[in-house]
Amino acid sequence: MFRHEIIVTKGILPFKIIIHNSSALQITKHWHRALEIDFTIHGEGDYLTSGHKTHLSDGDFIIINSGEVHGVENICPGNAR
Repeated sequence: MFRHEIIVTKGILPFKIIIHNSSALQITKHWHRALEIDFTIHGEGDYLTSGHKTHLSDGDFIIINSGEVHGVENICPGNAR
């Protein structure tokens, strides 16, 4: 079973912006009822969505559907590989 993340928005806009700039190596698999759009400004990682792996690096984005189990492995800040 995967963790259910509850997304709570604040303010007048119906979305939440999260900027990850830590040295985490992975984001464990989870799901939520919100649509997710991830944009990689600087760095790279392997996104796992419903059994498929997609590698993202600088300037790439991915759209993760509501209810889709997803996580990220091999997170690497820019130019460290």
